[in-house]
Amino acid sequence: MLVNFSVHVSRKSFLAAVIHYISKGFCTYTTGSVSVEKLPKMINKFDCKYGVLDSKNDFDRKRRNGVARCRLVVFYPADNETTNCSQKADFILLATKGAGPVYELERMSEVKPGSPLRYDTLILRKEAGLRGGGNVKGSWSWYLNQKAYKEFRESCIHAVKMRGLKRAKVLTGQLMNYPGFHGVRKQRASIFRSMKRTGIHAGHSEKALDFIPAKQYWVRKGKKETETLRSLLKQRQ
Repeated sequence: MLVNFSVHVSRKSFLAAVIHYISKGFCTYTTGSVSVEKLPKMINKFDCKYGVLDSKNDFDRKRRNGVARCRLVVFYPADNETTNCSQKADFILLATKGAGPVYELERMSEVKPGSPLRYDTLILRKEAGLRGGGNVKGSWSWYLNQKAYKEFRESCIHAVKMRGLKRAKVLTGQLMNYPGFHGVRKQRASIFRSMKRTGIHAGHSEKALDFIPAKQYWVRKGKKETETLRSLLKQRQ
């Protein structure tokens, strides 16, 4: 039912859901944002046109008939001011290959090598599989986009050269706020190694640089990562 539609209130959960559908063959997408008050109308429209609330039986029928199957993933941050009606929910509409109105009415982009899915300062791309002719295709993961990665790296390295490390600590905290998907973890590890080397070279002690994480944690499921649409709308009344 529409009122039981799950809205992600955790960015980590939202991004993980997108990976789940992409890995299941929902390889085309379009993104956007909408006010929470307009969410029911938008979801209903997408369901009537594209079947984003279809059951497994509906999906099986569409698969047999070569019709594109669609899913809608919505994110509304839990820490948004619920009294602020201008707050927006982000959405990503995903579809499999096939016939159907979604490709006639929406401007869908395909996720493929050289053309990753882009969301905010993140990109979703497939990591390399095994070398040596193996059949493993690799897995999907989120990365900072090139601009964000470069800015973080340059800012962090510059900050750790300073006598005071307050700015470096703030930037490290900002980096650690990104969910720990494998791609982001690799990028952070590279930045943190460079920060450590630069900090030591700049004369800081190992103890002074203890704020630079030696370990990172994997993405873990939180206690409450989704809300039903009914609950979300009720909170805003």
